[in-house]
Amino acid sequence: MKVRTWALEDHLCKGCGGRILRCVTGGGPTGGGNPIFKCADCGTSLSGMGPSVLCWCGFSMKHNHGKTAYQCLPFTILTEHPEWRQAFLACGCDPTRGEVGIVLEDSIRSIMEKK
Repeated sequence: MKVRTWALEDHLCKGCGGRILRCVTGGGPTGGGNPIFKCADCGTSLSGMGPSVLCWCGFSMKHNHGKTAYQCLPFTILTEHPEWRQAFLACGCDPTRGEVGIVLEDSIRSIMEKK
């Protein structure tokens, strides 16, 4: 049995909210060359070109035409953009807990337009 080594990604599972891992050794890329991504909490795994196969990035609510598309971001972004804190909180993500959260792309766009 191959031992797999996993690296943390700055993304959250849209199924359970757990951190996404990327397989880096022992079963890394699939035959098609895509890495395997896995949720550290629920164990769901898929291969794809990026973690978006499991995470919130690009996911939007039905019939909203992208207005509610989500994006995973590390909370370290708040060092550069402290005004984005409210966008994290609006999605139920508390920057004082954990390392990664989700925001609505539309919220970030609105904040940036006001600057």
